[in-house]
Amino acid sequence: MANLTLITIEDALLATLRESPTLGLLKHGGYCRTIESYSGQFELALDEVIVLYPCIFVAMAEETISPLTHGGDADVSPSTWIVLVADRNLRGNAAARRGDVRNPGAYQMMDDARDLLQGHALGLTGFDPLQLTKRTALLQQRDLAVYALEFTTQYFLD
Repeated sequence: MANLTLITIEDALLATLRESPTLGLLKHGGYCRTIESYSGQFELALDEVIVLYPCIFVAMAEETISPLTHGGDADVSPSTWIVLVADRNLRGNAAARRGDVRNPGAYQMMDDARDLLQGHALGLTGFDPLQLTKRTALLQQRDLAVYALEFTTQYFLD
């Protein structure tokens, strides 16, 4: 059984997003300019945040450790991972959400993230495929739209 850590899972999630030919980083043919681990970028005053849009951030939101009920030596860990998508557009919030000829918009980013990650096990052994469970509007400003996608999974701990 693989020894999965939160860092291993987050790295696999980031690599999958970055290397996507649609959603991924520009250098991989995608449209995102930033795909990183979330470290509070949207909790600061937005004029202090240095982010290249469109962008995606990833973080583990919740994890519960549950002993296996069928007598195994491992515990199962249900967890929730958050994928934040954000786009900024000087034409206003509607363009940040819906996109235009230059940027995809947050709605398209959510659809592309869903299509890429739904049912994906990220190439990790002992890791159940991701399941999208919720999409939430996090931040709506004059020229910015930020949404969170929650994906659940579970994996076995050694």
